[in-house]
Amino acid sequence: MRTVVEGMLPARFLMQHAIYMQTCAHIELGCWHIVQIAHGKRRFTVSEWEKVLGLKKDNWKIIDGLKEAACWAPAPIGLRLHALIPRIRDGIEPRNAAAHGAWFYGDGALRIEHYFTRGRGKAAQWFHIDEPVQQRTIDAAIEDADSILIEVVSIRAALQEELARRYPLPEDAVAPSITLLGARP
Repeated sequence: MRTVVEGMLPARFLMQHAIYMQTCAHIELGCWHIVQIAHGKRRFTVSEWEKVLGLKKDNWKIIDGLKEAACWAPAPIGLRLHALIPRIRDGIEPRNAAAHGAWFYGDGALRIEHYFTRGRGKAAQWFHIDEPVQQRTIDAAIEDADSILIEVVSIRAALQEELARRYPLPEDAVAPSITLLGARP
């Protein structure tokens, strides 16, 4: 079966887009895990868990959670988080456009069209994007996202080790674990 989109866009672009989107999804999930781990808790009440889940719906809340995590984390990890936060924050709109924008060929070039808001509530303003995207921009975005994900995974692992060191579980306890994909053993 060939879809309409496969007829509109080259297979290479669709593959690169999928790689980019999955990389970004794992960045978001890893950052969410970092915020959870930095709280130093292995168990949450229902209301605490609902609040933690609420972070997943709002990238700006995840950024705020990362800022808090950077303050709570041991200094070397906190410094790495402080260095990473601007890279994650500055990529929110491009990632959103890549995820929700419509890609197409127009005027002989690959283009993206998307509408988005800046601000919240009554202060929100709408913006429109309709612009060409060069292959080198796509390649650079994938490379940057991959390097961010590498650092997110590394920071998360360091925080997990620190949490286990500070708060060891009894030998007979089964600790909930978070892996890259969020699977539980």
